[in-house]
Amino acid sequence: MASRTPVFIPPAAVLQRRGTVVTPPVAAALPRQGAIVQRAVSHADSDRNKQLATIPREPSLKLPAPTGMLFHIDGPDLSDFSDRHERLTAAHHIFPKSGLGWLYNHMTESQRVRVRRALFMTMNAGPLSLARLTSNLISPHTAVGRRRVLSDKRSDDPHHNRAGKAFFEQGLDLVRTDDGGMDPRSMAYFMLAQYVSRVIWPAFCASNRNDAFKLTDQEAAYVLKLVQIAEMIHYHVEAEPRNPSHSRGIFQDHPDGAYKGRVPRLTLPSGATLNKEYRVKKREEAIVKRQERALKNQTLGERLKDDVDEAETPKQRKRALRAYISRYGLAGYSMG
Repeated sequence: MASRTPVFIPPAAVLQRRGTVVTPPVAAALPRQGAIVQRAVSHADSDRNKQLATIPREPSLKLPAPTGMLFHIDGPDLSDFSDRHERLTAAHHIFPKSGLGWLYNHMTESQRVRVRRALFMTMNAGPLSLARLTSNLISPHTAVGRRRVLSDKRSDDPHHNRAGKAFFEQGLDLVRTDDGGMDPRSMAYFMLAQYVSRVIWPAFCASNRNDAFKLTDQEAAYVLKLVQIAEMIHYHVEAEPRNPSHSRGIFQDHPDGAYKGRVPRLTLPSGATLNKEYRVKKREEAIVKRQERALKNQTLGERLKDDVDEAETPKQRKRALRAYISRYGLAGYSMG
């Protein structure tokens, strides 16, 4: 599929927030933070790492693109993303979950297959799996007391406090470092928002917002690259990467509403190291998930057997036996 010409231009400067005061653009801030993400994908010495090659930089591009269009993306309803995933309950998304779902829905099937393989998802995974990517999630807990902070109780929530956001942060829930830069995971999703704003969204609008609109292979690869960068960084930084980022809690209480505190600046290893570490941890995670499923099935099977054995009437026994057989078959249950 043909590539599309960018309409907006990505950032080479970023506004720093200090309390409620927005300072003028600081030209060095974004390149410095971008270098962290750049380093995560700069290794392209082998076939395994070619897809993680350095993100292209265009020195002539100076200003950030507005991201308010994220509020207008009509993505799938993924509000139930944390169902049956207790560790994700009330987590906040850096990049809107509906936006990720929208991007996935506008990919071709071959592009979706590449996304599922690269992110170690099951082959029947869909938008909900993208909404559960923990690199894009922020723990809802406070730094003190481990209290959950809901979106409507925050003073810096991107949806409930739109007026307090700069034009290039609209719809994004970015995490800042002590020096005013961005956490590298936030930087990756910020770059994704910029790419959507200046390339994908204008092309979608030019198609009269056609539901049949599809990303080009180049666009889908770029989206995947940025998400994969964030995931690799997350799996390097977090002790338990299956949990949302900053799982120790970064929210600070305030009478006007809780807000995200700042986090220490990170130093990352090479892209090759991040990639290798990510692949190893994802394989280990897959083994753990299989073990958890086996234990869950075993526990459920034992409970269903108990239901059969403890049935007080023939009707109850028949109903319980049917439930067991429908899940496990006749094998494994003795009619004894």
